[in-house]
Amino acid sequence: MNNNYKRLAVKVLLCLAVFLLIISFSSPYRLPLIAVVLPTLPLVLAVVYATRLLLSFFGVNEKLFKPVVYVVSLMAGITIVLLSLGQLTFRDFFLLLSLGLVLGFYMTRMFASTNDDL
Repeated sequence: MNNNYKRLAVKVLLCLAVFLLIISFSSPYRLPLIAVVLPTLPLVLAVVYATRLLLSFFGVNEKLFKPVVYVVSLMAGITIVLLSLGQLTFRDFFLLLSLGLVLGFYMTRMFASTNDDL
């Protein structure tokens, strides 16, 4: 396994470990709202690193890394926050999924076309 893959895998595992530590040693019923939403940060970072790991493992073009990672992490972050607040429904999830697909499509086209011109 490549060193880059190992480094990304370690980052994913560290972020997930931090997330699990925060969740296991805190009670969301006694914390303010910002402290309930704050543990999503390491989870979103784990999603970012996992997405980069998968994209590099499958050999996706380097120009498409940023837009795909941005869209996946943004949609995962919004979904996790809505889920932790108890406001996520199936309709919201599918709306976020369709918005993410459309946004991802246009961002990859935009990044690919601007990088080709350079």
